[in-house]
Amino acid sequence: MPGENEPERSKQVVLVVAHTHWDREWYHVAARFRQRLVALLDGLLAALPDAPEPFLLDGQAVTLLDYLAVRPDQLGLLSRQLVTGSLEAGPWYVLADNLVPSGEAIVRNLQAGARTLRLFGASAPSVAYCPDSFGHPAAMPMIAAGFGMGLAIVWRGLGGSSHPVADTMFWCSNDGSTVVLYHLPQDGYEFGSSLPTGQAEARSRWGHIVETLSSRNRTGRMLLLAGADHHALQPGLEGRLDTGRAALTATYATRADTVTVKRVSLDEAALSIIAAAHGEHLLDLKLSTNVRGELRDSYGYTWT
Repeated sequence: MPGENEPERSKQVVLVVAHTHWDREWYHVAARFRQRLVALLDGLLAALPDAPEPFLLDGQAVTLLDYLAVRPDQLGLLSRQLVTGSLEAGPWYVLADNLVPSGEAIVRNLQAGARTLRLFGASAPSVAYCPDSFGHPAAMPMIAAGFGMGLAIVWRGLGGSSHPVADTMFWCSNDGSTVVLYHLPQDGYEFGSSLPTGQAEARSRWGHIVETLSSRNRTGRMLLLAGADHHALQPGLEGRLDTGRAALTATYATRADTVTVKRVSLDEAALSIIAAAHGEHLLDLKLSTNVRGELRDSYGYTWT
């Protein structure tokens, strides 16, 4: 229990966002990847009415158009799932490099993403979601703030020796615009892929997950992206999370602060992290760590 003059520690919450990470063209041509995307979304849309839990289509809206090019009859169902939040896409039209294109290209990318979501009567998550960019421009907080985004999520480009050892901080542009910045763990957006179903494996895997996330955590809110390159929704994900919860209960039963696992949408995760960063659930009295300018140093943390 905290001492009389010690701030009470909030619960540590692992916010699980089920997702896929999608390359439209890479080690297959675009047409082959589109075949795989259609199969992924066919299965997902068939399952959602029975288990309407959120799934993120990698933060890019173009995947919706690629699917409709093959399945135009699914427009109504796809729109309903986007409106209800069972599916999330955007805010980008396509995940692009953020250092080579111009600032105008970045703005137009976000505008195109918003227009695409409007075709479905939906809106994008209010997050500057950059899970696989190889660096980030100094103006990104200004651009994000201009689109009403209070959170940016990054992986590469951050974590070098000049940066705070923390998962959550404030990122400032030269004009003073500031967003909350969440930094993914060293394994990035694949850290929550292929979660185990057996108890013995779950205790080892979830122990590693929590210790890794906790070691840099500053707010009590820890993001776990459950997916990987071209992965569909993990079969029986809710059961896998229940197994993880049981493993964590057994592991941390004697700790004063508890660890909970909660499946959320990207939008819900953003609201929770932003509130925590601004003090609602803060483990410390003040989140003072911050970075300014462009991010292109993750040497010693992950490859850039």
